[in-house]
Amino acid sequence: ADKTLAEYVKTMVFTLYDQDNNSTNDPLAAQSVKIDLGMERTSFGSTFSLDNSIRVTLRNRF
Repeated sequence: ADKTLAEYVKTMVFTLYDQDNNSTNDPLAAQSVKIDLGMERTSFGSTFSLDNSIRVTLRNRF
């Protein structure tokens, strides 16, 4: 069965970058990944939103 890992996620975007820091669509050429996360929640009639991003870089070669 499916399990909820996070609530209130509105958007999630993955951007891959190659060794020259150019964006790429090829996962085998990716050296780093930027993850953009947008969250939104309505509470007591008000909407609260949070946008966050992180970039992670491959350190080891396989």
